[in-house]
Amino acid sequence: MSHVNRSFRAVSMVAAVLGLVSTTSIGSARADVTIDGGDVGGQIWTAGQGPYHVTGKGGDVTIPVGKELRIEAGTVVLFSDATPATKLSVAGTLIVEGTAAGPVVLQAAPDATGLWGGIWAGPSTGNTSKIVMTGAVVRKGAFCLWLPRNTQVALTQTTIESCTVGITVEDGTYAFDGITVQRNVTGIDVQGGPFDNPMVTVADSVISGNTSRGVNALSAAVKIVNCTIDGNGTGVNVSNISAPGSNVSVVGSILSNNARAVDIDELGAATVAPITVTASSTTFWANTYNRQVRKQSGYERLGPTEAVPGDGNGVADPKYVSATDLHLTPGSPCVDSAGPPGGTQDRDGRPRPLGAALDRGAYELDPDGVGAGGAGGAAGGAGAGGHGGVGGTSGSGAGGGSMADGGRGGVAPGSGGGAGGGARGGESGGIFGGMSGGRPGGISGGMSGSAGAAAGGGAGPAGGAAGGTIGGPAGGGAGRAPSGSGGRVATGAPADGGCGCTVTDSGSQPLALLSAALLLALRSRRKKDD
Repeated sequence: MSHVNRSFRAVSMVAAVLGLVSTTSIGSARADVTIDGGDVGGQIWTAGQGPYHVTGKGGDVTIPVGKELRIEAGTVVLFSDATPATKLSVAGTLIVEGTAAGPVVLQAAPDATGLWGGIWAGPSTGNTSKIVMTGAVVRKGAFCLWLPRNTQVALTQTTIESCTVGITVEDGTYAFDGITVQRNVTGIDVQGGPFDNPMVTVADSVISGNTSRGVNALSAAVKIVNCTIDGNGTGVNVSNISAPGSNVSVVGSILSNNARAVDIDELGAATVAPITVTASSTTFWANTYNRQVRKQSGYERLGPTEAVPGDGNGVADPKYVSATDLHLTPGSPCVDSAGPPGGTQDRDGRPRPLGAALDRGAYELDPDGVGAGGAGGAAGGAGAGGHGGVGGTSGSGAGGGSMADGGRGGVAPGSGGGAGGGARGGESGGIFGGMSGGRPGGISGGMSGSAGAAAGGGAGPAGGAAGGTIGGPAGGGAGRAPSGSGGRVATGAPADGGCGCTVTDSGSQPLALLSAALLLALRSRRKKDD
């Protein structure tokens, strides 16, 4: 495994040089259970016993073949930034059972100055490892979720953020449903090759704020269905290094505020194997380029007002709630216009469709204004965690919990303010606020941290566009209330408490290239070892 260690050491060094590691503290917490490394198979980790602090002094934490680690709702696991970075290596079975009110959090420790290694599926030859993860938050890792061949994965209602690479897929067939992949360098990296043929479906998901690429398909088959892809360097990047080529389809989605919504690199790649990219029933908005194709002769580009060819595609304002809340509002052209195929639940877990037909993007607009979540509690209290609904012209949205916005009121002034909203994403008053309160506050309520003291948040004044407290955009940053907000701005730790990713994507982005090179080198060594 020395090649793994060298790879992580290199990534950690590059991250430090490029400023990818945030030194913003999320508060201090007493580690009730300390794990130096080694076999954790057969154990059950619980919120009552945690938080768990993994030091890495004894190497990686491992789940051997035939064994299972189960992590229950509300559990917090903090990893040190040892050298090489400490990983959770899964050769057996990992079960993560978080909920909206009590997510399982796996992240770098508050005092870490670097990134932890992430969750690595590591099957032995002829063995299939298994990861079942729901209601989790995985953040501040190098490769937060690495999936090689021979891995069974069920990933739902999970957030992966502030990592170098959020999800890495090397080989195999995977379906990710109802996830958020945000503020990484690369969000989802699907890399095939001469010996690998990965096939990935991403549905009902939000992919946002990734500085390089939201989805990167390299000699891979990727299907994107009912997703919202917003504010990335490149929304969807497609290229080739070997047969069988790349085949990417985008259906019923929204691509907005990206430098390049779709970027296709045919410079030499098309001669290796074909590249096929299609889009249908998809809305493009406020991208610098809706599509860019790199050819031998130069670039072919579609500007921000030019629709990408395809049935039902168009350029239109999706009418989000705000720049940081990508739910739709009444009157959005994305409502009831996605068409088949589509998922059965949106990112909030609500059934699809709620109206006459599926909505485009990750979220359904509830025409009756009924929210999915319960009311947020007081500081440290446990909100129910669903996203508040959008009111009609005179309705009011129900309050969200600690992992969601508060309910959003009706469009008529004074007729429906948000009711009892939770903290936005939990990031300022929720789970990513300060942890100085320790266990008593509960992870779902925000642990009464100093960085975002109001976990539950009060109701906004009637007629507000966003009731309750809106937390900071990243790990305790000062929140920004959108225009017409009924809530108040939450204060917290310095802004951008994520990985501190400031690298922007300018095409062949250095860190992305280095990551790809490290991946290929590592895979080559692993295949030799096998």
